[in-house]
Amino acid sequence: MDGRIHPPAFICLQEPTGEFGPRITIPSWPNLVITASKTGKLDKNLMKRFINEVYTKIALEKFFYLIRGLTFFIPEGATSLMQPLDVCTFPQWKDFVKRFQERVILDRAPVNLQSREAIITMNSLILNQFKSPLFCPMFRYALSKARFPIESIRFEGLKEICFEPDAIICTDCSDNRGSFIQCSYGQLKNNFLSTRRALSNEL
Repeated sequence: MDGRIHPPAFICLQEPTGEFGPRITIPSWPNLVITASKTGKLDKNLMKRFINEVYTKIALEKFFYLIRGLTFFIPEGATSLMQPLDVCTFPQWKDFVKRFQERVILDRAPVNLQSREAIITMNSLILNQFKSPLFCPMFRYALSKARFPIESIRFEGLKEICFEPDAIICTDCSDNRGSFIQCSYGQLKNNFLSTRRALSNEL
């Protein structure tokens, strides 16, 4: 419980048939496992796939799991108090997505953030950035806030680590574009990227 994130992430998109058609091209990023269902939620088969393709690869110790057809009930409002993802991670993740949406509009970038490709690429980039050691204290805080037996420490969030004023110029673009995001791995190198460069997901 040191606050580190261990990819890959398992993403389930909603598709009318429950699967991707033969003409649909899905971007392949090493930090994501992409699947689909009619509801966009996991069923038993997808949960088994998650365990086999994701959890078994990142589990630090041997484990035993048993899947049965049992139902369970979580009291209303409990997840916002007891789930580390709900306590801190999802708000930061949604803030990242919102910043993408706002900047694409401001830059009038020719990007459709509602497309499958953009959704997948954007989440791959977000996971890539949150995996940086600079975010470990933030995720430790999420565990502490969710009542896990771990000491909470002061942390910097998404705004402090990744986002800077527009006056800074993208270090990788040849046309002097204003920066959108500072790479969380290259913070000490002053590596600032424009919207276009960030969406290329080549960090």
